[in-house]
Amino acid sequence: MRVQDFEQAIEALNCSIEIDEMKIRHGQVRQVDGHTSGLKVVWDELGRAFSMPFDQDAEEFIDVDSGSIVNGRRLERDSNFDLKFQ
Repeated sequence: MRVQDFEQAIEALNCSIEIDEMKIRHGQVRQVDGHTSGLKVVWDELGRAFSMPFDQDAEEFIDVDSGSIVNGRRLERDSNFDLKFQ
């Protein structure tokens, strides 16, 4: 999908979402990061949404490639923010 398609679909949700970052590969959107007042939302290239509350505590994960421990937050699948492209 193109950047404009994602912007229009996010705007159509009417949820006061601010787009923080778009990751693009070969001219197509690969991932979109955004937020509302209380949630961080991430969309994949198909418009499927994943979210997490801002106040969620960080967890320790093991990086599969390096085997080192990293801190992060777990995103949960959230179909309430799934995008519908026209």
